[in-house]
Amino acid sequence: EQVRQSLVSTQLANAISSSDFVTPALLKRYVRLAEQRRDFSYVQIKAADYLAGVKVDEADIKAWYDSHPRDFIQPERVKIDYIDFDLASLQGQVKASEDELKDYYEQNIEKYNRPEKRRISHILISADKGASAADKAKAKQQAEEIHKQLLAGADFAELARQHSQDAGSAPAGGDLGILEPGTLGNAFDEAAFELKEGEYSAPVETEFGYHIVKVDKIIPGGSASFDSVKNKVEAEYRKARAEKQFYDKAERLTELTYQNADTLEPAAEEMGLEIKHSDWMGRDGGKGVLASPKVSGAAFSEDVLTEGNNSEAIEIGPEHVLVLRVVEHEEQTVKPLDEVKSAIRNQLAARQAAEKARQSAEKLLQELRSGRSLSELASSIKAEVKVPGALKRIDPRVPKELLDKVFELPRPVADKPRSEVVSLANGDAVLVALHSVSDGDVANLSDTERKQLTAALRREYGEKLFDDYVQWLRDTADIAINLPDSAGDE
Repeated sequence: EQVRQSLVSTQLANAISSSDFVTPALLKRYVRLAEQRRDFSYVQIKAADYLAGVKVDEADIKAWYDSHPRDFIQPERVKIDYIDFDLASLQGQVKASEDELKDYYEQNIEKYNRPEKRRISHILISADKGASAADKAKAKQQAEEIHKQLLAGADFAELARQHSQDAGSAPAGGDLGILEPGTLGNAFDEAAFELKEGEYSAPVETEFGYHIVKVDKIIPGGSASFDSVKNKVEAEYRKARAEKQFYDKAERLTELTYQNADTLEPAAEEMGLEIKHSDWMGRDGGKGVLASPKVSGAAFSEDVLTEGNNSEAIEIGPEHVLVLRVVEHEEQTVKPLDEVKSAIRNQLAARQAAEKARQSAEKLLQELRSGRSLSELASSIKAEVKVPGALKRIDPRVPKELLDKVFELPRPVADKPRSEVVSLANGDAVLVALHSVSDGDVANLSDTERKQLTAALRREYGEKLFDDYVQWLRDTADIAINLPDSAGDE
């Protein structure tokens, strides 16, 4: 029933969404705005240049601190002690004698076998799964004709360069490199690993088409000696032993920290584990293993924070558990003035410098509007005029605040630029002059671009139409919400 309702809803949504259409006039209006370009130039006045002349006194700092207490909130926080126990730490405790490693090597000898490898070349005539029967037959015939040329003595590498449709290997004479069994599928493997060195196969069909496979070299397999893989054997032995011990030891850790709920020391001592100490961390978590929400959730739980107990074993990953206890706790507070004074001073200095940069730009704006040129004004403050060219509404080469303002300005009249001052997020002020506006033109779109844009607009407007329909249903429908009777539930 749920699937049926979902299908009905989807069908309704598709029917409404697809009922909308995009008229030529709408497309023209959209392109005129979306593809519009604006040619402008600007001078950027850096706030940093005014910092040296800014003075922030103690009274200003105190006033800002007193009027913005929320800016200096120190959230509730804790310091914890914890035992971090995972498979990796257990592996380091596993002891391994030479005899034990040799026994493990013998018992798992198949893991250390080197498979036979072969250097393979091929000629591919493509015919994928979607090819028609006629195309497959044509590809097979072409592969068979190439095979006949090989039988007549033609050079394999030369034929691969001429005819193979595998763009990656054809220039190298069909060379695929050294392969192990299972690399390219069963049919290819059967051909590649049954041939003798120097032999090539008849055409072999795979999901990619028809291959003629050649074995250039056979690299025999065999067993690696114990000495050559000893480090690998030891690592795998330690891991295998640790995996067997991990869950028993994790359970023992849980028992010890529960039985001694007010300390981690007995568990750490018996199990040979280190008690680690965190820095301050809030409800949003700490760093590293302490970043897990499970850790902060446990640290701020009533049982751990209020009652002073150890946490339960927290599973923070595969074969990775952690037990913690809170050792220090601070409620939310406002940071003392001395702690934040330097930051406030820097903030106020930056605000004053930004205001001075803005005032300088406003003064230049008046001179620009009175007839002086932008280049002349830039020279007067030893700045440069930047000319990004004609840009569209979004362009990463120009600050967003500046580009937004450029597209808000009215069109220039009688070749007289429109000018304005813009404040950037970094405090800099920008004096900008808009020189011309060029509207987008549908005629400049290719047929493909026009079709893609029409489809995108139809989809967008269709989705809006469906959203409006759903809102209308909500506004006009008579909906009754029936809640279960609480007495009946009991």
